[in-house]
Amino acid sequence: MTVRVPASVVTAVTRATAVLLPVSCAGCGLEDVPVCRACRLQCEPVVRSEVVHGFTVWFAVDYGDAVARIVVAFKNDGRTGLARVLAEPFGRSVDAALAAVDRDEEEDPRGQVPAVLVVPIPSRRASMRRRGYRPVSVLAHRAGVRLDTRVRFVRQPLDQLRLGRADRRANVRAAMSADDGVTGRRVLIVDDVLTSGATLSEAARAIRAAGGIVVGAAVLARTPPGRRRRHRRGGLLGGPSVSP
Repeated sequence: MTVRVPASVVTAVTRATAVLLPVSCAGCGLEDVPVCRACRLQCEPVVRSEVVHGFTVWFAVDYGDAVARIVVAFKNDGRTGLARVLAEPFGRSVDAALAAVDRDEEEDPRGQVPAVLVVPIPSRRASMRRRGYRPVSVLAHRAGVRLDTRVRFVRQPLDQLRLGRADRRANVRAAMSADDGVTGRRVLIVDDVLTSGATLSEAARAIRAAGGIVVGAAVLARTPPGRRRRHRRGGLLGGPSVSP
């Protein structure tokens, strides 16, 4: 018989373990600090943008070296406290994107709902069971970013971790659907890491199919184009890989 452990229990055990075990820098392994000063400096946000699959993606740091190791520890090792370091660059990226798409109509006539919906990429069911939390939601909460969960998986894709560029696109093709809450609304898609852009592109397709207007995307970190080209089976050369 398979016993399913509630996500809340997984999270509680993970956090308790983190307290009891010795702490080391997630970026370089230096003892007694969650993130050392040198690695923290690599997480300092410098917001830039690039066009991916026809829309603009804003990002705050490059994904590689210490940043990549910190993100992987945050996402896959249960070190949710690292959100203290990662939330600022994530929030800066979102803020820059919202400013760039013009927030003249900051509120609707009721004065409550932002004109631009900030919609996260959904987590795969298997990832949620394994982690017990949604990394982007943790970052957004810490950064004070309000999320509107409007996109979901209608077909569970494989883990993207060991897939190349073409396989990533095929893996997520027609895997998402957006609800009618996006109809006629401007939408900014958010995620943690941009690798090939396949997941963002599929979310954009789903939002447009539901009548939404995709104004761009914002991510914490962007895999540099040189490393993106070297993406192959077995992971991304030059830094650990992560999956939704």
